[in-house]
Amino acid sequence: MLSGCDTGRSAAETPVAGLGLAHAFLLAGSRAVVASTRPTADRSLPAFFTQLYTQWDREPDLAVVLQRAELAWRAQDPRADWSSFRLFAP
Repeated sequence: MLSGCDTGRSAAETPVAGLGLAHAFLLAGSRAVVASTRPTADRSLPAFFTQLYTQWDREPDLAVVLQRAELAWRAQDPRADWSSFRLFAP
């Protein structure tokens, strides 16, 4: 889990086209990475990550977990940028 802003974003000025921090973790051997594709409001992130880890204790499929956590975060705070996180997998 990469909770920093823009951790799932790649930039044109990177040495390898399309390589961002999430991609670097995948290249280093991570099986999957959840990362943000844009800046997010730091104050609302604890609610999202609480949901994410709570769901992950019950469900091994990270795609399902991410979807459930985003939906719960959106229900809890409709103004939250719930769609800013993505699942990156090889």
